[in-house]
Amino acid sequence: MPDITAGRSAQFKVDNAANWDTARDASTATASKPTNGAFVKLATASGGYDIYRGAMAFNTSGISEAPASVTLKLYGFGSQKVNNIRIVKGNQAATGDYNSDYVDGDFDQLVFGTPYSDEFNVSSWTTSGFNEITLNAAARSDMASLSSFEIFIVAEHDFDDSDPNTATKSGPGWRGVAYANSSRRPKISYTAASVSSETHRQKLKRLRRKRTRGSKGKGFATTKIESPTSGGKVVGNGFKTNGF
Repeated sequence: MPDITAGRSAQFKVDNAANWDTARDASTATASKPTNGAFVKLATASGGYDIYRGAMAFNTSGISEAPASVTLKLYGFGSQKVNNIRIVKGNQAATGDYNSDYVDGDFDQLVFGTPYSDEFNVSSWTTSGFNEITLNAAARSDMASLSSFEIFIVAEHDFDDSDPNTATKSGPGWRGVAYANSSRRPKISYTAASVSSETHRQKLKRLRRKRTRGSKGKGFATTKIESPTSGGKVVGNGFKTNGF
């Protein structure tokens, strides 16, 4: 399976908002490129509401057909893994892409209405290897149509827009593009689309028909040619000529 390593990644932090709606609906947040790793976080303690999100982008300009399967791979980081997470589509209007850094104003440049994954249960989240998240048909289609494939990683409560009503829910975390060990940076692995069995059968049928037509003159019936003394010649399919 070919791999594509993320070109850019970021963590966004909204801290100490007055309430849940203010935090979730913020149009700006503090964007950064942590050298150790990023993580999701929700906090609703008396100090204010916090929401942390992650974002990353991949160069998919070389993909012209929707892959058969796609897996997002995140190398685990940190000791907390409280929130289940969801992968959602990143908006193409964002400043950040596979070749440009994300900015504070990209916090709300995500499309909650286009999830790229199911809810991912983090109970088995590992910090000693890659955690693999299967991406869906919407993600596969966008990989084929977009040169910069952009995703957000959000806590499930953030995705559902449901106040968790707890003091703090931190994690999970993952290594980002700024992490020194490049082999642990985020990546997507995909299986290229293959020709369907029906298409393959149709192709074989066409090839057989082509070979047959090549030996029989586009499928016309073979008819014996009369002698010139007959005043003409009868050629394939019964047409008569006035001689050669």
